[in-house]
Amino acid sequence: MLRIGTYPIEAEQTVWVEVQVFSAAGAQRHERAEAHWQQNEGNNSYWEAVIGPFADADRVSYRVYGRSPTQETSAPAAEFTVGPKIHLALLWHMHQPLYRDLSCTDLKGAYPVPWVRLHALRDYYSMAALVREFPEVHLTINLVPALLWQIEDYLERGATDTALELTLKSAETLSAAERETLLSTFFAADWHHQIYPHPRYHALFEQRARGDSFTVQDLRDLQMWSNLAWFGFEFRSAEVFLPDGSAVSVKRFVDKG
Repeated sequence: MLRIGTYPIEAEQTVWVEVQVFSAAGAQRHERAEAHWQQNEGNNSYWEAVIGPFADADRVSYRVYGRSPTQETSAPAAEFTVGPKIHLALLWHMHQPLYRDLSCTDLKGAYPVPWVRLHALRDYYSMAALVREFPEVHLTINLVPALLWQIEDYLERGATDTALELTLKSAETLSAAERETLLSTFFAADWHHQIYPHPRYHALFEQRARGDSFTVQDLRDLQMWSNLAWFGFEFRSAEVFLPDGSAVSVKRFVDKG
């Protein structure tokens, strides 16, 4: 598809494209493609012409011509060879810094920040699930050792992080310092994509921004939403069947609000 502009706007204009095609085998052919007027903008008229289709390795030379009642003109010739523009390799590089406090012998609470756990709830499944929808797309997913090691800490060695410990603690028993930590860190999510789409989380966010006090129920809802909002869309909207055959979903909690 070629988009062509002419100047000035004038009645009874015609625009066309002369095309020369040279095949890899040495054959030649000539084509003419009429351009069709689309619209006028400012002092210009705009036209569209369809050329081709062409075979792989064809060398195509074309020139645009225009005619009005008073004159005829042409643009400089252009040329291209049919084939891939680029050779593209897609690499999704999955990494997280090493967050674990290596001085801790007990992994309970050994992670001061929850980013490995939260990203594992969302990105690492969802990106692979997205690729599965397009079987003709091939790419490489790279997971660095430090990331895998930290995920295994959670899965196999009982590791937790500060946010997870605060999530698991009953809202009624939170100390004043823990309440403040909760209110200061449990909105650490993308506002537009993770907080605003969920009415209850959004309301809690606005409540915090206004400086209003939080009831025990508000704190309990915040404990839930700070985790729910990080789950991949697939887990929030339906059941996900894992390789071991089990089904996982948090949709019932999202629906409950």
